[in-house]
Amino acid sequence: MAATVTLLHLPLARLSYHLRSIEEESAAEAEAPRSFVLPRLSQPKLSVKEDVPIKWPKSRDVVWKANIPHTHLAKEKSDQNWMVEAGEKIKFPGGGTHFHHGADKYISNIANILNFKDNNINNEGMLRIVLDVGCGVASFGGYLLSSNVIAMSLAPNDVHQNQI
Repeated sequence: MAATVTLLHLPLARLSYHLRSIEEESAAEAEAPRSFVLPRLSQPKLSVKEDVPIKWPKSRDVVWKANIPHTHLAKEKSDQNWMVEAGEKIKFPGGGTHFHHGADKYISNIANILNFKDNNINNEGMLRIVLDVGCGVASFGGYLLSSNVIAMSLAPNDVHQNQI
């Protein structure tokens, strides 16, 4: 199966202006004095739960609640099976808004539609990178890792203060 690649070319306006500007900045940096003093930074206070990390791949599905800055999302998204509070942890069931039967089933269906051997999304190493545009918490990319596929997840700037 031959892969089709489409490249989008966006030409720079006034290319010579930009190149000249870069050269001027480089020259100014070369003339700047090299000595400076680093400010002393205090070590941030760590959450108690950061001492007990959750190992991969389990950490794909569960994290310490103390390490999530916006836990109100668990309540707001509870009807979507996105994230669920479970005591001191937050669980990501894998269903989410778009994966009603689970992300693994969704990924297998994509491989089936593309006629990949054994419904394997990486197609024997032929598919390596997936672009995930409009993701919420990038869980799709987490599930692709087990198939040896890397996802570049681009999240919109939304009202939920994105977690990724």
